Amino acid sequence: MPQLVDYIDKICRDKKRDVLFLRFGDPLGGQFPTATRKKIITWLNENAIPYKDCTGYFSNSGYMSADQSIYLDIPYDLDNPQYQKVADYLEDTDGVIKHKGVEFLLLTYERACKVAEEQSYTD
Repeated sequence: MPQLVDYIDKICRDKKRDVLFLRFGDPLGGQFPTATRKKIITWLNENAIPYKDCTGYFSNSGYMSADQSIYLDIPYDLDNPQYQKVADYLEDTDGVIKHKGVEFLLLTYERACKVAEEQSYTD
């Protein structure tokens, strides 16, 4: 059954705040790290971290399909215990991602709104 998946910039504008998301895959066109994605989803569930599938592209990108990205429904706040838990799981002490083929990304509300304004579109 088809699944309705939001673009990450739409989620950002709907939340009216910066958002965190994970993007999976080799940026040079390699295979998606499916096993790693499943492992991370299991960890998110076990640790009660809210998330949902999304596409990590902007609404105006022209991409119509899900790219296996995951929106993390926690605030980007270095003092937030949920953020700290996620960051500790995903990154080493130098901020380098521990999982091959995974990007831990932040989209600012300001950037999402600016792109929407520049492209003159609404959701």
